[in-house]
Amino acid sequence: MNKWFEGENTDPDSGLPHLAHALACIAILVEASEQGNMNDDRMFDGAYIKMVEKYSPMVAKIKESHKDKSPKHYSIADNL
Repeated sequence: MNKWFEGENTDPDSGLPHLAHALACIAILVEASEQGNMNDDRMFDGAYIKMVEKYSPMVAKIKESHKDKSPKHYSIADNL
């Protein structure tokens, strides 16, 4: 996914789209979880959720304080 976010669509080794690899990985996780044979070795149980819960009110406050503005949303197309 990191390579896809960086703009690379296709894995040079396999020739397959990075998003196809991501879908396959998620399918494997879902199947293993449903079968009850997943070795769940996530390192930070709940850390991401706690971080989102901590910062979400701050983001809402920032959005509220700038609601009268209309910033331009830049995309990769702006660099072409």
